Amino acid sequence: MQPGCSSSRIAWPRLATGPVAVRDALAGAAAGFQARAGEHGIELVVDAPADVTAQADAVRLGQVLRNLLDNSFAHTSRGGRVRLTARPVGSRVEFVVEDSGSGIPREHLPHVFERLYRADPSRSRLTGGAGLGLAIVKQLVERQGGTVVAASEPGRGTRISFTLPAA
Repeated sequence: MQPGCSSSRIAWPRLATGPVAVRDALAGAAAGFQARAGEHGIELVVDAPADVTAQADAVRLGQVLRNLLDNSFAHTSRGGRVRLTARPVGSRVEFVVEDSGSGIPREHLPHVFERLYRADPSRSRLTGGAGLGLAIVKQLVERQGGTVVAASEPGRGTRISFTLPAA
């Protein structure tokens, strides 16, 4: 760590929020995973209405979606499915990334958004994952006025949903 730096403080970039076409954001995030889906025999489904917009930072929203998709693909086996959806819910937009992967044990769910937490003890920074991804997701979503929730059942998959204000 550099002098004067604190491991608990992260200098977050400024957000450039504005109306973001939700369907375009989902399609953009999913585009980077199409080849991976084909290579690993995983069905990638993207679904969102064409007329929904969120008040968000387009770059950071893309970062959140890609991070969640990366996690889903890392824990979904050949023949599985990853779904990326969004829909309006009142004055908010709900985004959902769900998979048919290995799932997260119940005792780990309350901790998955904590910095450096790894639900899978066999994973390390060297074998894949620094334990920062979901903590970053949470911070970026909250900085844009949203909330994020994880639900999972071991052997049946994981569902991460977050909301952002509608534009």
